[in-house]
Amino acid sequence: MRAIISFLCVVAATTLFAQAGEKYAPGTSFKDCEKCPEMMVLPAGEFTYGRERARDFTDDEYGQIERQLYAMTTKKVSIAAFAIGRYEVTYGEYMHCVAAGGCNENPMEDFGADPRLPAVGITWPMAQNYVRWLNEKTGRVYRLPSSSEWEYAAKAGTHTSYWWGDKMEDGRVLCRGCFQNPQGMPGYNTTTGRFERPYHVGFFPSNPFGLHDMLGGVMEWVQDCVVTSVQNIPSGGSPYEPNKECVLFRDGRYAQFNGMRMIRGGHFDAQLSFMVVSDIKINATDFRKNFLGFRVVAEIQ
Repeated sequence: MRAIISFLCVVAATTLFAQAGEKYAPGTSFKDCEKCPEMMVLPAGEFTYGRERARDFTDDEYGQIERQLYAMTTKKVSIAAFAIGRYEVTYGEYMHCVAAGGCNENPMEDFGADPRLPAVGITWPMAQNYVRWLNEKTGRVYRLPSSSEWEYAAKAGTHTSYWWGDKMEDGRVLCRGCFQNPQGMPGYNTTTGRFERPYHVGFFPSNPFGLHDMLGGVMEWVQDCVVTSVQNIPSGGSPYEPNKECVLFRDGRYAQFNGMRMIRGGHFDAQLSFMVVSDIKINATDFRKNFLGFRVVAEIQ
């Protein structure tokens, strides 16, 4: 009898392990609750973080600093398997957090209250409130992606300026200059030649990892502080965060960037140069604009 019980325990444990393995197989998706974001499971791997090819920088002070810090510098980074939002967190998903009392500020409603739109006007603390609520609701560790996790997900195994190649193509992303012939597209102002709002999530095709809107649409917060060199990015995929306040510079020209965090991905009214998959922007954590949102990571290890 004891042998039979032991055998049954082994079978049960093996079955549970197989189910867990199937649930988190790369390329599969899951939702931890009805109102939670849909998460895509990505495989472990190594990739080249940073700009692998030349590009233009803006001529303002931020552009000059970007050129000095990030231009044509790369680093090999290893990424453990993880899950990331198939889409940016939507207005509807964020409002569930507000209704439950986990989030104390509403997203901006400049573009209405369509639950399928990406949540915009999100500050870094607002994003942190949302992941804290998800953690409490689901019992799983949710968080913002590290900059290297975000870039690994956005590149999706490619080595080009965009995940589909080195030239912008119509119908891939939403930004100023992303279309040869944008006339008649929703939200396009023919007088200014600019798009005036994002589209609902998933409007454009996914990248090879099955992720939508990694480029264009709205920009996305990540966890990392400002780095003074790509070489400071951790080689194991964790965020660069020497201290929780991101106070890194004592004096000099970089002191103004104390407390800032990284932003990735470009947005609907950004120039074409913002769409390069390795492009990095930085800003204060209370920065709040109608082109800024986020997506989340879930730990599966």
